[in-house]
Amino acid sequence: MLTDGAPWYLPVLFGSCLLWVVNMSLRDGLYQRPRLMQTLRYTPVGLVVGLLLYRVQGLVDLDPMHNEIVMVLGDEATLGERFQLLMTGQGGIEGAFLSLLLFSLWCSRLPSLNNASPATKEFVRERMMVHTGLWSVLILTLLFSEESYSSLTSLPQSPTIALSTWSVFGAIALFTLLLMMSGELIVASAHSSRSDECHLLAKRATLKMILALPVGWFLVVQHGVFEPLWWSRPGHDPWLQFAFIVLVYATMVTFYHGPATMLEGHLSQNSRQSITLGATLAMTGIICLLAAYMMASKVELFSQGTGSFFIAWRVVSVMFLAICLGLLLPAIGYDSAHRPEQWWLRLSLLLILILGTFYDVMFWLLLPGLAMSGTLYLLLPWCLESLNSGLRQRAIFLLIGFLMVSLLIGVWVDSALLTMLLLLVMMPLSGMLSHYVLLPMERRNASQTA
Repeated sequence: MLTDGAPWYLPVLFGSCLLWVVNMSLRDGLYQRPRLMQTLRYTPVGLVVGLLLYRVQGLVDLDPMHNEIVMVLGDEATLGERFQLLMTGQGGIEGAFLSLLLFSLWCSRLPSLNNASPATKEFVRERMMVHTGLWSVLILTLLFSEESYSSLTSLPQSPTIALSTWSVFGAIALFTLLLMMSGELIVASAHSSRSDECHLLAKRATLKMILALPVGWFLVVQHGVFEPLWWSRPGHDPWLQFAFIVLVYATMVTFYHGPATMLEGHLSQNSRQSITLGATLAMTGIICLLAAYMMASKVELFSQGTGSFFIAWRVVSVMFLAICLGLLLPAIGYDSAHRPEQWWLRLSLLLILILGTFYDVMFWLLLPGLAMSGTLYLLLPWCLESLNSGLRQRAIFLLIGFLMVSLLIGVWVDSALLTMLLLLVMMPLSGMLSHYVLLPMERRNASQTA
């Protein structure tokens, strides 16, 4: 196997992906050495292509040193079965990773950016490389395990694992697209304060997300996430764990990070935006604490009563530590969108959820609270910053109504899975009210005033 003859291969791939995270810093230092910069950019692509070629060669020769061939195919597999294994097994993961890398490098050629300036195209490509570089750490850790590239100590006499169906390939393609489009939305939101050149990119990505996310949730729910057995071993299937993380991330980016950034662009700078930030922080903490406590009470893995409360307190404390670190980034120059602090607040919540669940299942208790607090980012600015008293009263009424309904769902629904799904459904509803009810009211009021 690969790691037996070249144990350095996967660590070099990991390191080359990490260089993508700092590619903007390297750009200034390597400005006079464009060939070296191109080499750094395309090294991960070349290494993943090498993995695929090595796997294809093993399938052509039915090499018994490849674990997948021995465990799934045996020595009498047809050409069709070999191709199916390539597309639905570890080769499918490698191909999806290669697609993600190439998309990040060539995203500046997207039709949505045809009318964008060269500076904007370079902005999108560099930020997409950072986004993919960060996700590569999780991809390589979860999906490129050492066991997949090491030889077995004892080989079975006949295949012991059934060949995956073509639906697995469809699922791999779907979640790869979700990750690509999430990157588009994050980059477009970061560019929103500079110009409107990424507006079409964000709009098309959102429309595709709206079509793809229901399919992704249907697939993941079929595998029992948030069911009682899942809580005791959430990492038993790395593919499912990664798909669930990507799905939650894509949902949050689509239905509250992106719309909230657009809303902040409309409100622009306001003398009360610091009050909005403080109120958002306070209410996010209270909501996440209550939601985590209610969710912990529904899961048998966590103790009941005061035990559930202390688990919720611990996970929310870690969440606030991540938020505080995130809010320091605008102060050292990492300013994004119209309101950098709000932008990094939302992104910090996503990061702590993703990274936390990778280490401990209790961080999934934050998910219902984040879904509930998504309403804050879309309705609370109207409540605190609008000069129209009628609009402000309606926004306050809607916010209170949404929070009351969300709390009732958390109290009355016994199933953790059903609670999570109902709360996630509430997020796009609050976004629709903000953009299709409150925003038109604000524009009509502005036109009448003028």
